[in-house]
Amino acid sequence: IELLDCSKMFITNDISHHIVKWANIELTTKTKAVTHVTNGTELYAFIGLLTLTGAMKNNSLTTEKMFGTSYPETQYSI
Repeated sequence: IELLDCSKMFITNDISHHIVKWANIELTTKTKAVTHVTNGTELYAFIGLLTLTGAMKNNSLTTEKMFGTSYPETQYSI
């Protein structure tokens, strides 16, 4: 079973729609110049990153350190 499938068991499309809707409303009311609004794909990607950092028990890694090629070994290599 894929991680995305597991995530969608707990955060359904309806729930993700509401999270995205209210996150975008909050973003547009607090920021004068909105250049980008979020979507469901980004929400699930964020949940995936949280899951990966939790699995490694390291919440201080940047995405560059997790997936970048400039380091000898990436933290999350497959």
